Amino acid sequence: MQKEEIISEAQRRIQDLEQALAQEQEARKNAADELRHTSDLLKATLNQLPVVICGIDNDGGIIFLNQEFEKVTGYSADELMRRHDVTDYLFPDRARKINPGANPSEWMVRSSDNQERIISWSGIQKCPIPGWEKWKVGLDITQLKQLERLRDDVESIVRHDLKSPLGAIIGLSSWLLDDTRLEDHQIKALRNIERSGDLMLRMLENSLALYKIEAGQFVYKPEPVNLAELLRDALENLYGLSQSHGVSWCCTVDGADLNSYTEFIVPGVESLLDNLFTNLLKNAVEASPDNEKVTIRITHTDTEVMVIIHNAGAIPEPIRDTFFDRFVTYGKSQGTGLGTYSAKRITLAHNGQLSFRTSDERGTDLIVILPLFEVT
Repeated sequence: MQKEEIISEAQRRIQDLEQALAQEQEARKNAADELRHTSDLLKATLNQLPVVICGIDNDGGIIFLNQEFEKVTGYSADELMRRHDVTDYLFPDRARKINPGANPSEWMVRSSDNQERIISWSGIQKCPIPGWEKWKVGLDITQLKQLERLRDDVESIVRHDLKSPLGAIIGLSSWLLDDTRLEDHQIKALRNIERSGDLMLRMLENSLALYKIEAGQFVYKPEPVNLAELLRDALENLYGLSQSHGVSWCCTVDGADLNSYTEFIVPGVESLLDNLFTNLLKNAVEASPDNEKVTIRITHTDTEVMVIIHNAGAIPEPIRDTFFDRFVTYGKSQGTGLGTYSAKRITLAHNGQLSFRTSDERGTDLIVILPLFEVT
């Protein structure tokens, strides 16, 4: 091949490479423009959404705030972006994470009028916008929290104010029962009034104790509790319910019939333990197939007592992971979903454990373990 031909071929190849490079650069430019356009559209969309959104870079800094964020805080995004301490400014250290265990997490945000707003945040790790390491989506739940506090205050007032008239009802009933001139039907009516008053008072006291447990204000002061008598009373109170389902009972303590025990002492708060076992036994009856048997097996060691309540029904699959959560119920038209939740809270307040095992073949065991120690 002649020298001229070699040079000509080399020039042609260089021109082809230059053309390919130019096409590649054009394609990359178009792709970058398209990505920028898509990012702008996504940002514009996020900006209009009625939820609080902020974008976060690789260093953890806030680089995007949408209009809802501006509305909630009273600051403009531009005003905040000019601050190098925007994160600390919006989330003061003294009131940063108000509910660490919550999911989504709840954070206090300082608004422009020096008010504190509560935002429930969900973090999203992956983000298609260049420069964003992640982004967070939040809801302003300030009003909801205020309503919750108002509800708690009202419930606390009601609990307190109901105690006085209930005490009067119980006291007057007891006083009237001392009258020897009463006829049998009058005595029976007064005893029903007294018993109902006692029940309502225990319910109020349990409600107050559960509120304190929820608020972290409960102080556990155990006293000797006769578990045998407590369970006998609970079974008697549930007699009507068990009869309506055709359910029978079998209760043993270390293999012997419960009725052979005059007492079986455990440490605890009697009213709360009564609430705990009444809820679990009621749940077992309602969950049991009709005409089956509910068994209660009590065993103990030197350090703990275990109560296993068995029924032949299985816990429905959809609620097994949330069985002890608040408001979880399944197939009960009158169920509140608070029975097993309160049972769990009461068990934990007694430094115990509450769990279950369930299957379609073997039914369900509710397992309560309470520590044993000497109480005076």
